Amino acid sequence: MVMREARPVRLHDLTKHEESVGYPEHHPPMHSFLGVPITSGHKVRGRLYLTEKVGSDAFSEHDEQIAVTLASQAAIALENAALYEELETTNHRLAEANHHKSIFLANMSHELRSPLNTIIGYASLLLDEPASLGDEQVEDLRIIQSSSKHLLTLIADLLDLSKIEAGKLVLHPAPMDIAPIVKEVIAALQPQAHDGVDLAYAGPDSMTMSGDRGRIRQMLLNVMGNAVKFTRAGCVTTTVELDRSHVVITVTDTGPGIPEHDLERIFESFFQSQAAQARTPREHEGAGLGLAITQALAHEHGGRVDITSSEHEGTRVTIRLPRESTKHIPGSA
Repeated sequence: MVMREARPVRLHDLTKHEESVGYPEHHPPMHSFLGVPITSGHKVRGRLYLTEKVGSDAFSEHDEQIAVTLASQAAIALENAALYEELETTNHRLAEANHHKSIFLANMSHELRSPLNTIIGYASLLLDEPASLGDEQVEDLRIIQSSSKHLLTLIADLLDLSKIEAGKLVLHPAPMDIAPIVKEVIAALQPQAHDGVDLAYAGPDSMTMSGDRGRIRQMLLNVMGNAVKFTRAGCVTTTVELDRSHVVITVTDTGPGIPEHDLERIFESFFQSQAAQARTPREHEGAGLGLAITQALAHEHGGRVDITSSEHEGTRVTIRLPRESTKHIPGSA
């Protein structure tokens, strides 16, 4: 009756109620009775029964109020348990889907990289024999080569993202000199700079630190490449400084800047500022992974990346990395 009518029932003598049907064999006798439904929304999920009040032959209205409060708390506990179980199931499904996604990305990146490397290789071989080609053919081959390399970079970014999300990214830190690496990246990006844009370096000729050389170079290419891509006039300056126990690499450009409302999401995977997209030639569009991967790589090194920017005033990206790596260096004691 408590379940059916969804209301408290308080009885002086349970045995005399018209809906009383007796007790199972060997059940202790019961007389005073208080029953309240455990209700969630409009659904009765259970009931709370009390009998044989100690020191009295009947339950009071105050007892009923207490029981109703207990039942409401039980309803909340049941709801939370159901939500937790649903969340556990959802998390398990998401983890399984993420695992399959990582496997898919790893397999597909391998399957895609092989033919792309073949295309790049043949294009390079043909370009080594320009005498046998017309000017239009040479230009077409350069487009094939450039587009293939761009696609190869996007595939590598997707693979890196899957490793980072799966916690399987492995760093190989070792002693290195950061200054010549910065200069090397500047030289590599110089051909991509727009006419009238200077790429400058300000810092010492040598600064030793410990880190994964390949990954740090990747971070620099991402950050400095963005600066070169968006700067149409002025300069892109990269500085290297030592701040106590950290190496600080700062890339400052004179580009159009990033809107304030986009800065909060700038490190999200696949996020691209609409303002940035509007300013970028289509052939230079990316997947919105460069800064997300750079931040993740900085964290893996025990550092971080910060960005400050104002529209029409340029952007400053700062990479802070510990001078001494906290990661294990292979072969070290």
